[in-house]
Amino acid sequence: MRLSRISRAVAFCLLPLLFAAAVLAAKSGASASVSLNEKTFDKQINAHRIALVKFIAPWCGHCKRMKEDWDAAAVDLSGQKDLLVAEVDATVETKLRDRFEIRGFPTIKLFVNGKPVADYNGERTKDALVNFVRRQMTPPVVVVNSSAQVSALSVDKERARVVAYLPETLSATERAARLTQLEQAARTLRELFPDLMFYQTSDVEAAHALGADAHPALAKDTAAIVVARPHTESESVQERVHIKAWDAPGAAGTRQDKTEDTTEPLQQFIRLHAVPLVGEISQATAELYQDIGNPLFIMFDDAPHKPEQKGVSIMKQMAKKYRSRISFVLADAEKLARFREYIGCTDGRRFAIHVLGEDSNFIYDGATDEASIEKFISDYLDGKLQPTLRSEEPPTENTGPVQVVVGKTWNQIVMDPEKDVFVEQYAPWCGHCRNLEPAYEELARKLAPVKTVVIAKMDATKNDAPGEYKARGFPTLLFFPAGSTKKSIRYEGDRSVADMLSFIQKHATHKFTLPSSADSIETEKDEL
Repeated sequence: MRLSRISRAVAFCLLPLLFAAAVLAAKSGASASVSLNEKTFDKQINAHRIALVKFIAPWCGHCKRMKEDWDAAAVDLSGQKDLLVAEVDATVETKLRDRFEIRGFPTIKLFVNGKPVADYNGERTKDALVNFVRRQMTPPVVVVNSSAQVSALSVDKERARVVAYLPETLSATERAARLTQLEQAARTLRELFPDLMFYQTSDVEAAHALGADAHPALAKDTAAIVVARPHTESESVQERVHIKAWDAPGAAGTRQDKTEDTTEPLQQFIRLHAVPLVGEISQATAELYQDIGNPLFIMFDDAPHKPEQKGVSIMKQMAKKYRSRISFVLADAEKLARFREYIGCTDGRRFAIHVLGEDSNFIYDGATDEASIEKFISDYLDGKLQPTLRSEEPPTENTGPVQVVVGKTWNQIVMDPEKDVFVEQYAPWCGHCRNLEPAYEELARKLAPVKTVVIAKMDATKNDAPGEYKARGFPTLLFFPAGSTKKSIRYEGDRSVADMLSFIQKHATHKFTLPSSADSIETEKDEL
C-alpha cells in the first residue's frame, strides 16, 4: 500500500480533556502509547494479538505533527483487550531500525500474533488510526461450514467477495499455511477495498452459494481462490467470477523481522479481479489502481455513469484479453479536466494510455473501432510506440532574455550541442516559481551578452520534456553543458542570482568571465 493525503488538527481547547483522559486511562491500568526498546520489544509484541508500532525520529517534522493524533488514538484504544499501541525511537534503537528495514519516518507497522503483516499508510489522524485498528481487531476471514450457513449470515451479494475453498482432503499443515496467507492478504487488502468480504469454506456448495455461482472451474478436490464481484446485467458469470487453483504456499512469515512474504501473488490476483472489467478512475479509486500497478487505458467521457456504449463495449473486449497487463477505466471529463489536460487528451481525443510511476502518456488518435484500438494497445505492449509529448505552438517571437521552450522545440533549444543551456520547468500556479521569476529574469539579463549560454523556461503544465527530464515538482532547474552528448545536471542550490550564476560558470563547457559591468564579456570556446 502506499501514500495518503493528510489533513488533521486537534483544537487547543481539547488538550486538557485529552490529558485527563490519558490520566484516567493510566489509573485504570490500561496503557496509552508504550515506548519500546530492543530488550522489551519481542516480549511486548508477542504478548498481544494485535500491535500497532510507530518508528520515529525525534527530529522528524511529520512525527512531531502526528504526535497529538497518535497519543489521542492510543488513549481511545487503551480499553481494547489484547491490543498494544507502541513506539520506537529508531535513532536510538538502531538494531530494531535495521531489523525492520525502516527507511523513513514515521513508519507504522501492524503486527499480528507477533509478526509484521502490513505497513499503515493511511491518514495520520486519530479517527483514521482508531478505525484502522478496530478493523484489524475484527476477524479478517469468516469461516462458513455449509450452504445453509450462507443464508443465515445474510451474505451481501452487492459487495465483492473473496472465497477460499479448502477441501477436506488438505492436510492440517496445508490448510494452516493457506489460512495464514489468506488472513494476511485480507488484512492488507481490506484497507484498499473496505467493502471486500473474505470467506473460507470446505463445503463446495457453500463456495457456490458465497459467489462461485456454479462456475465450472471450481473443482471439488482442488484448493481454490474465488473472487466474485456483484451481479450486474451487463456481465456474465464468467466475467464477474474468477477462480484460480490455489497452489501450496511457500514458507510465509517464517521471519519475524520481515513484513513481506509470499502473499503477493494471491493479493495481485484478488486486486486484479475485485475491480470491474472497465472501472472508473477518480480521486476515490486512484490509490487502488496505483496499487494494482498496471498502466491505465483511459476513456474520457462527459457522463461516465452513462457512458457512450460503443467505446465501453470495445474496452470490455480489450479488458478480457489484456487486463492482466493493463487496467481499463472511464474518467469523468469534466471532473478530471485538469488531469485530462495534463495527459494531453484534448481536441476531441478521448483515449489514452497513462503509465503510472513513469508518468508517461500515449494518446490514441485513431478511429473508435475494435481493430484499431487493439492494434494501438498491442503496439504499446510490444514497445513500438513513443510517448506522446504535449506541446504548445512555439511563440512567434522569442527574443527576450529568457528563451521560451515548448515541447516541440526542446531538442532544438535545450539539446543544442553548441550551447550551455539552463532551463526552468515551471507551473503558472506554483508560488515558488513566481517567487523565482524576478531572479531568473535578472540572471538572463546578466548573461544575455554571453552568446554561448542560453537561459530558458518551459510551462510544464502544457508541454512535456523527454521522459528522463520530465519535471516531478516545480520549479525544476536543469543545466545542460554544451557537447555532443548532453547530460543534465540538476540545480538544487539557493535560488539567488549569485548562486545560479556561480553554478553555471562552474559547469559550463564554454568558460566565460563576467566582470562587474556586463558590457564586455569574454568567452573561451573549448574544442568540443
